[in-house]
Amino acid sequence: MLYLPRLALLGLLLVQAACTSNVKKFSDVVAIDQADDLTLVAVQANAKLVDYTFSKLQHRVESIHCSGKADPERTGQLALVINRPKRGLNPDNFCTGWIAQAFLRQGFEVYGLNLPGYGRSSGQKDFAGDQSLQALQAWHRSISEPGLAVGWAMEEHTIALARFAKQGDMDWLIMGNGIYDAEMTLSLTQDTALKGTLQRLIEQHGEMAIEKRSIAWDFGGLAKIVTLYHGRQNQRIPLRQAKEFRDSLNASEISTDLLVLEQQGAGIPEDVHLNLLNQILTKKKMP
Repeated sequence: MLYLPRLALLGLLLVQAACTSNVKKFSDVVAIDQADDLTLVAVQANAKLVDYTFSKLQHRVESIHCSGKADPERTGQLALVINRPKRGLNPDNFCTGWIAQAFLRQGFEVYGLNLPGYGRSSGQKDFAGDQSLQALQAWHRSISEPGLAVGWAMEEHTIALARFAKQGDMDWLIMGNGIYDAEMTLSLTQDTALKGTLQRLIEQHGEMAIEKRSIAWDFGGLAKIVTLYHGRQNQRIPLRQAKEFRDSLNASEISTDLLVLEQQGAGIPEDVHLNLLNQILTKKKMP
């Protein structure tokens, strides 16, 4: 029998704001106890390549469909998981990995998607640019049941998820260590590689490159519910812009939580990450 790894202890600071124009903040320390071994949900995995055209050239986007035992309360509800930066999703083990399993255990069917330049998806990595958006749209058109309940992404790939969600109809977004205001991130980041990437985008495409990648500037139609989590020690993508994004969403009556991970930075250990996703998915009720 297959098992997921044991989960470490983690202290979280939950920072939540009421979804009214008069934003009220409060915090609560949440202790996550060590969990028992978690048996893997049995799944069927099906990987495919979807053709689309970008800049008059033919491209392919890779998706991996994980279907497990249906939850009667969530039959047909789909979760979209976008690959993390610097690593693509592997069709051979994605469905039994911790990211997909977190959603499968809650009764969702899961689609994993590799953005351009990752896995077997063609094209160049474009920092959640226009090709990433078109790849997401092409994949979405290709599935038989296009309704999406929840989407998940990390770091700069939260930009692609948010851009896609604004043009679709998604109930819930879960985004970790994300970039919501690219201009603020550029001014605050202590990561020279990230700063250089953003500066090159401006040099090549002008200020529109920053505007496209700043969902905090225009989040109309984003989602009904947004859950953010962010490492307090993250010096690559600073916490401040996540806090300001949370406040803006709540002031616009979009139900938004921000979980601040006190001891975490830009990288979150996998066992901690799995336990965090389990907590988010089990405690939040979707409309």
